[in-house]
Amino acid sequence: MSKHGEPEVGQPTQEALEALLTPSPTERAALLEATSAKMMIWASRHYGRPGPLRTLAAAGFDRCFYPEGVTASSPR
Repeated sequence: MSKHGEPEVGQPTQEALEALLTPSPTERAALLEATSAKMMIWASRHYGRPGPLRTLAAAGFDRCFYPEGVTASSPR
């Protein structure tokens, strides 16, 4: 993404940086709570609702959370 170069514009908040850089928990309940809270940081303040965001996080966890797995590009 590009921007015009003004250092005051387009910078993340400290809250957003912490949410993005803090490792997520591996237990399902803790992960759902943390993920839905993180999503509220960048969700619309008017339309963002914790319930649907938690449901979305649960679907993602149940579909593919496997911390022991490796990606195709990882060294073996």
